[in-house]
Amino acid sequence: MIYSKMIEKEEDLHCSLKHQLPILMVNVDAKLKKNERLLCTECMENLESTAQLMSFKKISQNIREIQKQKKECIEDVINTSIKQIEQFQKELQILKSNVIQQLDILIGNIDEWIKNVQIIGQENVTYSFYDELENIINKTKPNQSNQEFIIDQINQINQTWYHKLFIKLSLFKQFEESELCEDILKKITKFDQLKENIKVSEKQEILQKNQQWRINKLN
Repeated sequence: MIYSKMIEKEEDLHCSLKHQLPILMVNVDAKLKKNERLLCTECMENLESTAQLMSFKKISQNIREIQKQKKECIEDVINTSIKQIEQFQKELQILKSNVIQQLDILIGNIDEWIKNVQIIGQENVTYSFYDELENIINKTKPNQSNQEFIIDQINQINQTWYHKLFIKLSLFKQFEESELCEDILKKITKFDQLKENIKVSEKQEILQKNQQWRINKLN
């Protein structure tokens, strides 16, 4: 909502001679300057009879009517513009809601991913007392390290989730944080490289044991 506003206060409108009396008439002679047009009662006493005059009250009403029409026209344009901007704002709010929803789905998917990995861990440490008892009686060597097998399982899950999430993550490609998330996601898919580290560690362990055996033999 906009309002017509006159810069001058009506009580501050005075004649050019500053008589400090109420304005009664307006001289509409085009030759006069705008600050010479207002006439009070004292000005009227010394005014030439040929002056072109109009009632101050009538002029004021005319100005107010013109300004009212002007305000209505401007208000129509302003309201139309504001409605368009508000529609844009509304669509942005919907977009914001959808973006948050997509991020919530992503985060929910990652929670499920974590649970999948945890299930693998739990499955590989779940055992039967009777089976373990038989292993001891039969002197079956327990499988102390099945890390490579677990890594293969985890890597398979990681690859599945990578393809699901990478497409969704690409929706936020314009954000700097998205690039970091993509880098981390790509590193996760290389989880099977841990197997090489395990093999190296096992080789080093065997070498150390052999060296220790030779030292003991020499002693």
